[in-house]
Amino acid sequence: MAKIQNDLRNKLNAKIAEKRQEVEKLFAEKKDLVTNRLKEYENQLNDKLALVEAKKKEIENRIDQEKKKQTDDITKKAKDALKGLFK
Repeated sequence: MAKIQNDLRNKLNAKIAEKRQEVEKLFAEKKDLVTNRLKEYENQLNDKLALVEAKKKEIENRIDQEKKKQTDDITKKAKDALKGLFK
């Protein structure tokens, strides 16, 4: 009876070890899949952030150019007005 119990226990332990390896392999595969997908999302996000930064700089440059243009226009008008006063 003890021999049969030991044989059953050994078979059960072997089956458990086999299933554990299968689960660990499946877990590792899924973990790698998720990790790779996260890296792809991270790269996409970084690309989008770079694009947003570039657009932000472009808009800031446009605003600065427009401010400079308006300042130059006002300065020119003020000079013309002062020239008119002193003639």
